[in-house]
Amino acid sequence: MGTHHDGAETAIFEHMMGEYAEETKKNQSAVPVTLRMAMGEMIGDYGSDVHQILGKNMDGRTDFNGLDIDRGALTRIIRSTAEDPQAFGVIHASQTAVIADGLDRFPADSYRKEDPELHAWVKQSSEVLGHLDGTRGDVIYDLGQAQKDANS
Repeated sequence: MGTHHDGAETAIFEHMMGEYAEETKKNQSAVPVTLRMAMGEMIGDYGSDVHQILGKNMDGRTDFNGLDIDRGALTRIIRSTAEDPQAFGVIHASQTAVIADGLDRFPADSYRKEDPELHAWVKQSSEVLGHLDGTRGDVIYDLGQAQKDANS
């Protein structure tokens, strides 16, 4: 599941990720409000790559589009983007589609007996959803704290 991108598109995506990765080290809300939805859609469009980056301990380029983006950097950018709940929804929906597509590729027998590949896919997918839930939970907590501070 996902879109194959040409070299120029992938280079632009990696450049944007690199620029915001540095900014999010200093400011977790670095992705501007006006770009959050666009960023969420871009991240969603690279769903298979994002799934591999967040779900595996990897070093090097992804299999699908050959992205070379650090997991920590991607997580920080998703966290900043997730300050817009709709943008987060796009990212989450893309991962749900990648996971469903991956599960659909296993034959019925994989669900009836021990299948190490299915087990590995489910484990990778749970890692991805855990990262997403953690980043969105962090945003919700921070927004709640900001509201409490404003009320004080």
